[in-house]
Amino acid sequence: MPSNWSFDQFTEYTAGSTGIDIDQDAASGKDQGVSKTTDTMTNKNSAFFEQLQKVEEQAKKYISDSTSIAERIAQFYRQFDYSSAEWIPIAGVLE
Repeated sequence: MPSNWSFDQFTEYTAGSTGIDIDQDAASGKDQGVSKTTDTMTNKNSAFFEQLQKVEEQAKKYISDSTSIAERIAQFYRQFDYSSAEWIPIAGVLE
C-alpha cells in the first residue's frame, strides 16, 4: 500500500449468484474511519418540494386544452438548459 494511503481495496469477490460484491480491504491505521453518523436534516428534499409546489401553482394558471399541468412543470424546468432548436424534435416547442 502506498505510504500516503489509509485504506486500499485490493480484491473484490462476488458472493455466488446473489450479485453482492464483497471487498477485501487493507487499512494502514492512519485513519480510524467513522464509527457513527448523525442525520441532522429531517427532509433533504423539502426545499425542492416547496419550489415544485410554487411552480405547480403557477402552472395551473396557464393550462390549455393541449397542455397538462405536468407538461407545464416540465417545460418550466426544461427552459433553462433544454430549449434550443435541437431539443424541439425530442421535447417539442416551449409554450
